[in-house]
Amino acid sequence: MELKAMQNMKHSCYLCGTVYPASVRFCAICLEQNTMLPVPCANEKIHYVRGDRKGIVSIASIREQELKGRHISNYNYLGLLPAVWRGLLYGGAGSGKSTYALNFAKAYKEKVLYVSAEEGVMSETIKRRIVANEITGDIYLTDSKLRWEIEEDFEKIKPALVIVDSVQALLDDALDLRLPCAQLWVCQVNKDKTFKGNSSLSHYVDIVLKMDEGNLHIEKNRYGHSGISISIWRCNDE
Repeated sequence: MELKAMQNMKHSCYLCGTVYPASVRFCAICLEQNTMLPVPCANEKIHYVRGDRKGIVSIASIREQELKGRHISNYNYLGLLPAVWRGLLYGGAGSGKSTYALNFAKAYKEKVLYVSAEEGVMSETIKRRIVANEITGDIYLTDSKLRWEIEEDFEKIKPALVIVDSVQALLDDALDLRLPCAQLWVCQVNKDKTFKGNSSLSHYVDIVLKMDEGNLHIEKNRYGHSGISISIWRCNDE
């Protein structure tokens, strides 16, 4: 009975609605990972179906449509950000990446969940950083390190943005997080200044930022300029 039930299941991406005959790790339409949910189905043969199919559409009609998304004040260089996106911010100790992440949370002007997996929520370091940068707004901190804990925290407050600082402090892979919201992953670096951990992380995000002594290098950006560097601040304290 259990095998029969499994055979009568298809899977759908909860972000774009694409339906697949079997569970896949990566959605070919919205380019997101780990977004598959099981959906019961009848015994008929299942075909690959794109959710909300529009058929043939002209370029002219697409150009007439208004772009969805918004610019973040003081972060216009990131471009027009949609509701759901993924970003990777990496840098060495003392580079300013955590300070940048907190200031970005403040500027987001929506509810933010800041996963302080590395430093916790009551450390003197994070207190000083919050006070020194006058971090205010609808921001909530958690010291969760497990995927299910973070997903549970998400369900409690329903944030528009989740920041994980840092992904190396998680006890699960960041790619396994199933959150229908924007995500910014803060990442440590190796001695050769490449980011630690899963080397494929950069392939599954929309934006890759490198922080180096207060200078921000935009290495990848699907929504705005890339290959540019911006002087943010001088920072000696993470």
